[in-house]
Amino acid sequence: MTRHAMLRLSLPLLSTTLVAAFSSACSDDQTTVDDEVGATDESTDSESSSTGTGTDTTTTSTDTTTGTDTTDSTDTADTTDSTDTDTTDTGDTGGIDPVDLRPLSSMVALSLDPETGATDIPTLVKELVAQVDAGALPDDVEFPLAADSTDTVRAIDGLRVSVVAKWFDPLTMDEAVDAPRYGANNDYISYFGDGWSGAPQYSGSGSSGWMWTNHEYISGDQPTASSGPTSQFTLLTTFLGYFGLVADPLAETWSDEELATVITNHKRHLGGSWFRVVQDQVTGAWSVDRSADNHRYDATSVTLVKVTGLALSGPAHDDQGLELPDGVVPGIMADCSGGTTPWGTIISAEENAQEYYGDVEACWTSQQQLVVGAGCDAGGDIELATAISDDGVFGAHPDANHHHAPDNYGFLVEIDPGKPASEYYGKNHPGDGHQKLGALGRARWENATFAVGPDWQLGDGRPIVIYAGNDRRGGRIYKFVTSQPYTAGMSRAQIRNLLASGTVYVAHFADL
Repeated sequence: MTRHAMLRLSLPLLSTTLVAAFSSACSDDQTTVDDEVGATDESTDSESSSTGTGTDTTTTSTDTTTGTDTTDSTDTADTTDSTDTDTTDTGDTGGIDPVDLRPLSSMVALSLDPETGATDIPTLVKELVAQVDAGALPDDVEFPLAADSTDTVRAIDGLRVSVVAKWFDPLTMDEAVDAPRYGANNDYISYFGDGWSGAPQYSGSGSSGWMWTNHEYISGDQPTASSGPTSQFTLLTTFLGYFGLVADPLAETWSDEELATVITNHKRHLGGSWFRVVQDQVTGAWSVDRSADNHRYDATSVTLVKVTGLALSGPAHDDQGLELPDGVVPGIMADCSGGTTPWGTIISAEENAQEYYGDVEACWTSQQQLVVGAGCDAGGDIELATAISDDGVFGAHPDANHHHAPDNYGFLVEIDPGKPASEYYGKNHPGDGHQKLGALGRARWENATFAVGPDWQLGDGRPIVIYAGNDRRGGRIYKFVTSQPYTAGMSRAQIRNLLASGTVYVAHFADL
């Protein structure tokens, strides 16, 4: 057996800054279907964490990461699954400015206060731990923070808090309803410091650069013809009401026209964001550079991605019904965790994609039960449920052109960050653009990471090795090994082309 280089995970941006995503955790099949995409009740207490380039990323159902009740960050880092949506500021449904909506999922930066005298955050924490051990913690210092659930950010003394971006924030100078905006329930975060070279991990500026975040789902119930929105969907409909696109954001009955508006905008607020950030050298606060060439990649057909290494059930079409080139599919969705490649692209993992256009594995339930006669019977060929239907929350769109085949989704997606959303792999130049890694197959992918050397570089003469997890009841950890090896000096396009072919292995852990 070939021994591959040790697995290396990403660590904080700089030791003086941590970045956290405050939203709902990636979910697996241990919850009900409603819970996976968003329940009508309170959020669960489930938590999951993932690492991204230059960040520590934690998704949680409550904003309990930050400390001495810090509200100077405009109180915008808020819990996402709360049903206590504050949409009554004006008393006029539909009249609330998006900047006043609460609570909202957010990306929050914690920076070291220079006045602590500590050289970095780990040193600060170690000093506090030592004081606790010695019984020497000052009476006016709270450490560790007491457990609490709030819709504001709390941080230990010595850390400065800034909300970098929150749901609905414009990413560019354009503030139209359909302009690029920071999406819902941010998950995986990756940082590319300005001037990075070689691999983006541990290179480039620590005070300015580019960030990627996933936007996994909107919690709660999407409105239907005979029922109103719940939980986070009341925030979305209130946002749309502000722009005059729905008459009553909290209505219990909805017309086809308004449902089409809601579902189309639901698609827009999933996927991922790519945007430049800068840190104020005086205050330590991080903010979005809205003048930069920022992009949104979403679940509409504005985003186009080519599936490589796997044949689909048939040609796909865009949201207007026009047939797309062979292998090209519309949109990305259910983007949970992910990874950052040594060559500078993003892996965004489509996890619970079955909720949007139906489940291709209709023969297998979330409780690990075989459905007889649904395509997976013993001795017969496997038949996936690939037909386009009105199943799922996007399949409920009144316009059938917005219905897409379920086998277009459920992949590890390689985003070429900074390229236009419509630039699918190979559209303009070989090796450029966005692709779904069909050679790894479909699963409820949670994340991805790579076997690399100490410098985060691929090994000369070795295949590319990707590790990824299937986040469902009975899911597994997988290893993908490319058919051909990486060779030093390969171009980025040549490296990416290696991902179209390989072998997938599944881990078995003895005695488990």
